[in-house]
Amino acid sequence: MERIQRRNFPGIFAVTLFLQIFLPAAPGWADLRNVKVGERMPEFSLPDSKGGTFTYKHGRDKVLALAFLPTSQRRIERELTDIETLIESIQENTGQLFFVCAISGPSAKDFSDPRKPDSKPTFPILIDSDFQLWGRLGVIAAPTLIIVGKDDTIQWIRAGYGYDFVPVVRAHLMQALGLAQEASVEEAQQVKAVTNDTVEARIQRH
Repeated sequence: MERIQRRNFPGIFAVTLFLQIFLPAAPGWADLRNVKVGERMPEFSLPDSKGGTFTYKHGRDKVLALAFLPTSQRRIERELTDIETLIESIQENTGQLFFVCAISGPSAKDFSDPRKPDSKPTFPILIDSDFQLWGRLGVIAAPTLIIVGKDDTIQWIRAGYGYDFVPVVRAHLMQALGLAQEASVEEAQQVKAVTNDTVEARIQRH
């Protein structure tokens, strides 16, 4: 029996290692190395793309949504477009919300210049060129989105990007703003599961 257990140990170890590496990167499976859900979000400051500085401080009684997007990611334009769509869908409540996007990587400043002549960003783009905030929080996967409640505690973390990004993030934001219940979040997740099973969704995935 002992010999069998020893023989199986490498396989068990390999499976465990696989889960530790890949699960956090999937949508809905998220974590940060240095802070967790339920803990207080650290205060921070980063320069923004307009030459100013964005500062997050405790006690402002606003929800914070912080998205980390690395310049190395090919889908960054699509992700930024989805964030714009998301903010437009809750624009009547944005007075209670800080939604910021941290572009991380050596070319962050170059990327954060206006993407199009008529581009009108609806949220601040922060420049995290040397991965300062990324490393401080211990971001594991990209992209990562963090929602912090009005009490300055982290309520939800999402790592990875998928077809369900807008409805699920919107549901969690509405919950953090006190405008929706947990049932709304579950409903959004069920709707995206059905949507993902359509013929159109399967074509888009391929």
